[in-house]
Amino acid sequence: SDSTNGQFQRDLLTVLFGLGSLELKDGRTDRALGLFEEATAVARRLLALNPQNAEARRDLFVCHNRVGDAHLARGRVARAREAYERSLELSSALAAASPGNVGARTDEIVSLFKLGEAARAAGDCARASGFWRRARGILVTLAAQGRIEPGSSRTATWTAELDEKLASCGAGVRPSAPPPRPPGPPPR
Repeated sequence: SDSTNGQFQRDLLTVLFGLGSLELKDGRTDRALGLFEEATAVARRLLALNPQNAEARRDLFVCHNRVGDAHLARGRVARAREAYERSLELSSALAAASPGNVGARTDEIVSLFKLGEAARAAGDCARASGFWRRARGILVTLAAQGRIEPGSSRTATWTAELDEKLASCGAGVRPSAPPPRPPGPPPR
């Protein structure tokens, strides 16, 4: 049957997600939400077919993020927060299962960033700042470990955006310590 055909379900997920993204971009948030919720149900079915599949887990993470985006666009902050919390649970579990997976860690950054947005939309800058600090901490750690390029445009853009968000809530960033030196002779 189509509900147990993994490739059919994956194709359906891709179509629903793409249509939902177009609807959200065009401001049709209720239609987008319906498509993202349907995509989420498909992602759950795919995960049920193969519970250990990291791609299926990530698909579900992305769906929850997009459900949150649609709710936030409609001003449904509590529902957005719930969806973003589910996405953070999934991204954190993926990162814990595969500590060397930079993609899973950057997914955590995305979830934390969006949770910060939802908290700020609810008027809770202290909570928003906490999420953004955690996201920035992961970003700085990845750069210090050499797992992402500290000077890359993506890293610079994310750092600047997080710093701007923190400043907007009156929680500026303390200068971070320079990355640790690699082992070797001391500098002269």
